[in-house]
Amino acid sequence: MKKYIPDIKSISPVHQGLFIVSIITLASLFCLISGQKSMTAWNLIISPVLLFCFYNPAIGIFQQKLLQYAVTSFFILLTIAVYAYISGNFVSDISFQQSGELHYIAGLIMLFYMLLYFLCLVFKSILFLLTEIDN
Repeated sequence: MKKYIPDIKSISPVHQGLFIVSIITLASLFCLISGQKSMTAWNLIISPVLLFCFYNPAIGIFQQKLLQYAVTSFFILLTIAVYAYISGNFVSDISFQQSGELHYIAGLIMLFYMLLYFLCLVFKSILFLLTEIDN
């Protein structure tokens, strides 16, 4: 019996975003049920956004139309960030505007995403050059 393994390269940014939104929703529900209303709630809600920032650029390396994938992914990231912002403000007693710490975290997540995407582009370019040299 052959087990089905999903093709990671073919997962669109929209599906990745929907997966992250569902994780944020579950984290928000967990915080509401457990009574987490401090920075712990924000940490649980922001963590899936960081997960998206890790695996989305890595999957982007395998895409043929990288620019289209990157632009779509960036808008999905912004949508996810807005959803996390709304969820965090709804769940936590600490609003995003009140916490300078959250501003730094959000800025660092965006910076990390951009730098990782840049490194993935460099990596893909190096692989392309190496295949051209081989041929």
